[in-house]
Amino acid sequence: MIGSTLKTAIRHIRKRKGQSFLKIFGLSLGIASCLLIYLFVADELSFDDFHENGAALFRLVQIHYDEASGRHTGFQEFIPAPVGPELLRTVPDVVQQSRFVTGQGVVRYRDKVFSETLTMVDPGFLEMFTFPLVAGEPRTALADRHDLVLTRSTATKYFGDEDPIGRTLAVDFGRSSLDFVVTAVVSDPPRNSSLRFAVLVPFENLPAAADDPLALQDWGRWFCPLFVRLRPAATPASVAPVLDRFCRQYFGTTIENGLREGQDPFTFGLQNVRDLHLDTRFAGVTGLKTSYLLSAIALAILLAACVNFTNLSIGASSTRSVEVGVRKVLGAGRRQLLRQFWTEALLASSLALLLALLMTELLLPEFNALAGKELALATFFGGADGLALLAVVFITGVLAGTYP
Repeated sequence: MIGSTLKTAIRHIRKRKGQSFLKIFGLSLGIASCLLIYLFVADELSFDDFHENGAALFRLVQIHYDEASGRHTGFQEFIPAPVGPELLRTVPDVVQQSRFVTGQGVVRYRDKVFSETLTMVDPGFLEMFTFPLVAGEPRTALADRHDLVLTRSTATKYFGDEDPIGRTLAVDFGRSSLDFVVTAVVSDPPRNSSLRFAVLVPFENLPAAADDPLALQDWGRWFCPLFVRLRPAATPASVAPVLDRFCRQYFGTTIENGLREGQDPFTFGLQNVRDLHLDTRFAGVTGLKTSYLLSAIALAILLAACVNFTNLSIGASSTRSVEVGVRKVLGAGRRQLLRQFWTEALLASSLALLLALLMTELLLPEFNALAGKELALATFFGGADGLALLAVVFITGVLAGTYP
């Protein structure tokens, strides 16, 4: 019975090639457009959500505010270098801290010389953030000033298939040149990480990199992103009064001098690491508005495609009254007729889904180049995402086959 119904459905689709093509291609184009937008939005929303301690990881930020109303007037992600260790020493709720400063340098190993982006972090960085180590121990990887950590791709660039652990690399910081020993290899940061790096070196090397022996003690130079991990029971709200007192204690004179010059006062606040990519209070961030707008567009396109598919199916059914009458005369019951029309509609919507997946796969390279992403269709399948897509196709087919 099922085989006969399916054969009849295939015969009907082939008989009306032009009409069937319009239905299937229109729906597949809508699904493909929706899939591309969904992959983009899902990638945006997934940034920095892979850290195991994500709920307790924060970036310390400078918040300017209007003294009369208390309204926030500006946000700054850069902090003086000495603030991190001092916070760890004086604020009990802060259990770990790591500064994160990038700069350019030249790395040499035998005859291989490359210009690299060097990232200076504190020893606790690899314990705070979830960047799995391929080799080495996160607790001791950056314990010494001359330790160095490479990402997997960077290690391959210098050492190929050789074991990089224990190898010595020469690093030139401007006028300074230091030797470092590779103590660990870390997996490359995932594409949805706001923190990007290739070579990690201890923050103690900042004076050499900045050519300033007092760089670690300079309270007046605001250049350093600072991340902290709070103890489990602490929240940004509970820590806020302590941070405000800390700011007043160490930057009270700076705040008073700014007020005399007509500048707004400032304090310190915490921004969760999972908000780094979408927090529009900071420059260069697109925010959630773009994702919401694209999601609305995707739903509108998909709805239009489904309505178009259903309308074309209903329009085609109006020409089949003679066929339905003949089937009834020959003994076909209501249930059998329903099964036939549903099978045809579901077959057409399933073909549209397959075509949409093929179109999406073919369009992804160009879409990635346009969006600056590395999206893959394989990330869509599994869990609720794939089921939702199947549900859309099934409901569209059922609706299109029900009216006749």
